[in-house]
Amino acid sequence: DQTGDVHFHDAVHAGQGDRARADRLANTIALDGSVVFSDATTRTTAQSASFAQGANALRADGHVLTTDLQSSASSISNLSQGPSHISAEHLVADSSRGHAVYSGKARLWQGQSVIEGDTIELDLTAQTLVAKGQVRGVFPQAAWTPKPGETSAPSSSKSFANSATSPKKTPGQLAHTGPQLGRVRGEMLTYWDAESRGRIEQNARVDSEQGSLQADRIDLYFSDAGAGSGSKQLSRSVANGAVTVRQEDRRETSERAEY
Repeated sequence: DQTGDVHFHDAVHAGQGDRARADRLANTIALDGSVVFSDATTRTTAQSASFAQGANALRADGHVLTTDLQSSASSISNLSQGPSHISAEHLVADSSRGHAVYSGKARLWQGQSVIEGDTIELDLTAQTLVAKGQVRGVFPQAAWTPKPGETSAPSSSKSFANSATSPKKTPGQLAHTGPQLGRVRGEMLTYWDAESRGRIEQNARVDSEQGSLQADRIDLYFSDAGAGSGSKQLSRSVANGAVTVRQEDRRETSERAEY
């Protein structure tokens, strides 16, 4: 047992806290009070943490925050260039498998992209992220670009029906003061890093400035926001099962819709 600005390190990890207990028989180290725990790619802070060295298992509790240590490329997600951050009340991680579960008001943010849920599960080997329970997400969205001679406001309905009654706007009104954002929600969100593709399920909904899509399942496709930007933007949504499209006072239903 050690007390007062305790530090430890091994071949892979380093940590510090106000108090520490090392159990040689169980090969575990427990830290308490202003805990900082890091490896080659991430830094985690918490109120308490324990590490089983033989199993490469980490558990952290209380105001957990994990941050990328890499300034340019993230080891957690590829939603934007630069570091990722994840906060939650609890963390259980297996560094040997590259697997981590953040639970209790979990929140991931990187650049302008944000994902929230009861839990966020990361599998770094499979390059997947799974958020479950009251999932909310905000992502930069590809800007609507009017075709030559087109001056009417963009409408989600235009993908499915002619919207001749849309209110007209002058060219000056087409400009946006900031980036357009797409908002998603549901009970489960899966994101595949390698494919830059996501899927929101169970009461799935996507909202944007142009309207909304509701369905049993909505696949989200991301593209590069610009050459060299390193950021992803939501560029296409494909909804399947009990689809409802809403835009202003218009409503359409189908079994499949693509926007």
